[in-house]
Amino acid sequence: MSSDIGLRDWVIVAISAETDHISLPELLDAIVERAKNAGLDPKVEPDNFGTKYPVLRLSLKFGKDRRDAYFVEEALGDLASYKFENWSVLPSMRSLLNVNERSIVVFVRGPGPDFFLWPKSFPPSEFVPAGMRFSTPAGSTVTLHTGHATAALSCLFFHVGFKNRVFPAIPKAAVIMVSSIPEAVDLTGSGAVELVESITRSIFFEVDLRSKVMLSLEPWPAPQSEHKQNELLAVVVGYPAVTYPKEPMELYRYARSAQRMPLLQFLAFYQVIEFFFPSYVNAERIRRARIALLDPRFDVHNNVSLGRILEGLRTDFKSTGTEREQIRLAIRHCMDDGKIKEFLDSNPETAAFLALDGKRAKAEGVSASPVKTENRNYPLTDQVADRIYDIRCRVVHSKEDGGAAGFKDLLLPYSPEAYRLDNDIKLIMVVAQAALIASANRASW
Repeated sequence: MSSDIGLRDWVIVAISAETDHISLPELLDAIVERAKNAGLDPKVEPDNFGTKYPVLRLSLKFGKDRRDAYFVEEALGDLASYKFENWSVLPSMRSLLNVNERSIVVFVRGPGPDFFLWPKSFPPSEFVPAGMRFSTPAGSTVTLHTGHATAALSCLFFHVGFKNRVFPAIPKAAVIMVSSIPEAVDLTGSGAVELVESITRSIFFEVDLRSKVMLSLEPWPAPQSEHKQNELLAVVVGYPAVTYPKEPMELYRYARSAQRMPLLQFLAFYQVIEFFFPSYVNAERIRRARIALLDPRFDVHNNVSLGRILEGLRTDFKSTGTEREQIRLAIRHCMDDGKIKEFLDSNPETAAFLALDGKRAKAEGVSASPVKTENRNYPLTDQVADRIYDIRCRVVHSKEDGGAAGFKDLLLPYSPEAYRLDNDIKLIMVVAQAALIASANRASW
């Protein structure tokens, strides 16, 4: 048994029979039959045999939904040795949950591909064993292992949601396995995530203190973020006819590059819009002052007339002085309800997500002002602005008491809500693009 097959001896494994002597068609038939009986909706890709494309799809439980997992040919023998019928994955992290065996395997994001986490009870050596167990202190019931994932688990970690992705080789994944989980922990609800996060917070902080390396749990990638190479090559651009301001465009490019950090990406897009706040606020004041000055009855020598302008500007400052009002002004300036409705209509899943409110938003979406097209008394531009501002405040107000603004319900980096920000990032990206387009000037080259 090679050191790559690190979890086969652990409690997640139930079948010990060797599969090397079985032909590939027989092996695949056996896996498919087991998957059908378990309701995993298996699908074979016959044209992918002999390639580096996945050949087998299984539909695994993914919270309340399901997510397709794809396995390449070289991982099928390893997959057959597991009780994969009991597998499910946690939506908030790359993980494997086996409720029957009371065990969870989580993928650890480290500083490089050869990263390996050593328990104190094992002195480091040149040989990396298949898996090592942490010394369990007296009174503790949970057992911890560290190791490299097997071929099947590496396929699971790297292929979930991606049917067409090619891997020249199955990468090794550094993992932590939590097993012997007490029955008191509800693994079907939030208990599994809370337990894993609590344990890994302690481990990762100790690693940081000892080695100045900060580890993290690896999130699942969003399936819609993958682009085929031919799609990228098909993009056609024209001769540039306009220019954009440097500073907000740099922020926009930074936001687009922060693909794996949802909170950072959201705030960077927010900064693009925020850059234009002074322009939009002053533009509204200038517009109102110009209207007053163009009034034939205005008398520059009349203090009453001048006082009316000053009073109007002061009143206008009060109404546009808050950041919530400023982002409303900014979005009204660069978008209208028609553009927002067009975006929502062309992205029905995003529209349904943004419309969630109350308990459903907290459980399945993001707690923030909903965006609902049917609310005709509440302009869509203001609904979008209020939602974006709510999320921004939940991210930046990190004081224990919520700060002066009183936002106690913080949006934390590794929370389930943070990993559900995809739709809100899609929305704020569209707003940032509109703000940049509205700021464009005709090119002079």
